[in-house]
Amino acid sequence: MTLPPYSADFPKCPKCHFGEAATAYRAAGEHSTRDQKGIPCSSGERHERTCLRCGYTWDEAVADDLT
Repeated sequence: MTLPPYSADFPKCPKCHFGEAATAYRAAGEHSTRDQKGIPCSSGERHERTCLRCGYTWDEAVADDLT
């Protein structure tokens, strides 16, 4: 599965289009907040975003180069 690209400091929620979200780094194999416990996680390294207005959660790829 290909993740959406990293959207920098102000991601737009794909559900409600609000422009602020919390970000949590997830290492490869690390479960996200929306995963069911006890099921193996096959997700790779990613940023987990959570909209600060509607609570929708989505993943984005990590940034290749922040300069």
